Amino acid sequence: MNKAGLTFLYFILLSSTFAQSPLSVKWLKNSKGSGWDLVSDMVIDNKNNVYLVGNYTTKATKDNLSIASNKDIFIAKFNSLGTQIWVRQIKTKSYCHVNSIQFDNSGKLLINGYFSKEIKFGPNALNALKGNDAFFAVMDTMGNFQFVKQISGHFNGSPIFIKSRNTDDGYWFAGSYSGSLIIDNKIFEGSHPLDIFIGGFNQKGELDKFLLLNGNGEDQLQDFLVDSLGYLHITGSFEQNLSVENNQLKSVGRADAFLICLDNDLHLIRSKQIGGFFDDTGRKLRLDNEQNLIWAGSFADEVILSKKQELHSNGNLDVFVCKYNSDGDLLWFDQLGGPGNEYVSSIAINRYSSIYLAGNFRGPINKNETKIESDHSSDVFIAKYLENGDFQYLESFGGTNSDYARQLEIDTSNYLYLTGNFKDYFLALKDSTSNASDEDYFLAQLYDCSFSTPIQLPSDTSICGDFFVIQADTGYSEYNWN
Repeated sequence: MNKAGLTFLYFILLSSTFAQSPLSVKWLKNSKGSGWDLVSDMVIDNKNNVYLVGNYTTKATKDNLSIASNKDIFIAKFNSLGTQIWVRQIKTKSYCHVNSIQFDNSGKLLINGYFSKEIKFGPNALNALKGNDAFFAVMDTMGNFQFVKQISGHFNGSPIFIKSRNTDDGYWFAGSYSGSLIIDNKIFEGSHPLDIFIGGFNQKGELDKFLLLNGNGEDQLQDFLVDSLGYLHITGSFEQNLSVENNQLKSVGRADAFLICLDNDLHLIRSKQIGGFFDDTGRKLRLDNEQNLIWAGSFADEVILSKKQELHSNGNLDVFVCKYNSDGDLLWFDQLGGPGNEYVSSIAINRYSSIYLAGNFRGPINKNETKIESDHSSDVFIAKYLENGDFQYLESFGGTNSDYARQLEIDTSNYLYLTGNFKDYFLALKDSTSNASDEDYFLAQLYDCSFSTPIQLPSDTSICGDFFVIQADTGYSEYNWN
């Protein structure tokens, strides 16, 4: 039987979905604890295994693997299909929080956080000397603890970080603290409400160098990384002034964002700041394949990037993103935001040096010809930029209650992994998690549809309304659609 034309409604529905969303969801999973389960950070190894760290109460279950807790720490490993391989627990008798997870130079896991009273790493226990002592631990990829270090002080819920030193097998520790620190029987007195400590430790965990950054107000560290030369880059916010060796930054308004580069002897190479009348902060850093630095944060009202470059927020807090070369020269900058508050929580860069920002927003955001709007509460956004700073797209995720992005990573196959926390349920495009009993975490694998090969329709194919009409050739009685 000959046919004059074929209509494929199913195909146009798929095509419309692709046109509407630049991302597709490969899979979406969530924890199922009877209390709250909150993720803090995520890393991916070169085999595309995913490692999550977070805190949980009562009994947390994922893929039929469960552990009981009372405000303990979990470390979990997943494969690229989202199947959980193992889960480990750090127990406490009181309070603890895990802040970050990283790989060291040998591929082992570095984990850090803070605790009060007692905390156990397997059979080994630490006892806090002060209010919230810090720890950093080394773990192999099978989940076995190999080393743990304690830093006594008051960290008060501030972010703290542990990184490998690229010049040897030691570690960098950095964080904001109040009062005094005790490390290897050395006492470091803080002179203001919140100061910043950066310490270098050898492979045995012995402190061998340090730097204190302080001022007259609260100096908050938000992110920290080490480049291929071993230089340290830190960002955060400061009030009034911030002293770095013999140099001093002075805030324009209440709090300014800072970006500081130090050599591996902790001497200042350069510093930058962004500030206006209100509160501005640097939040995230990432290096691309050429060691260019991506800096992102939040700002309000008007801020000055340089003598001839300014940003003006669209509402309360907007997100800024800047790219600098390895010499610290500004290559480009941009902003995104609406009438509410926007915060960036993660930066990811693929092998083409395209830049992805993940964060949280409330209300609408209009960017070029793209518009997203939150569903009554805080939702998650992902924004993409090309290497040269050209904005590509903006996508939103979330349900009717509060949803928060924590980390975005990209694997060797160019898939994106997004993790964060939610209440009730989390909606990723058309995929939804199961309902949370309190607060749960989600983990999703996403694909950037811009990497898909465009479909080339035949020249005799026309688009009519909501249908593709494909003209059939003469003499064919059967047509197979692949």
